[in-house]
Amino acid sequence: MHKNADGTNSSLLSLTQSTDIYSDTSFNPHDDDSIERMTVLGPQLPNPYLIPNMQQAYLDLGYDPARATVTNLYVRFKPTVDQLASLDSIMDSQGYDLFDEPMDYQIISEGDYYQDPSIPDSLPT
Repeated sequence: MHKNADGTNSSLLSLTQSTDIYSDTSFNPHDDDSIERMTVLGPQLPNPYLIPNMQQAYLDLGYDPARATVTNLYVRFKPTVDQLASLDSIMDSQGYDLFDEPMDYQIISEGDYYQDPSIPDSLPT
């Protein structure tokens, strides 16, 4: 979890349709080496999923802001190590992707994994 400006804790795990995931051509997952690198987060961003923020983004891109509607559900949950493999299999079969990094933070460096500092290394983020 991460501290918000108001002192509350929050972190998000995104649950999105596989076909809706952005195509980031700058991502290089380092699959060709044996060194795993942790994703490095930057500052927390304003909640991009609020409808007013989405409407402003549509407007900035020259689209009709009225087209910005709720389409995805973003949730955070903490599976146990035993539940993770089953969960991943179920999500794959349903066409969903799981993200371990919080979606409300700028990513400074995309790595092979992210470990929430508030969760012990022995548990999945």
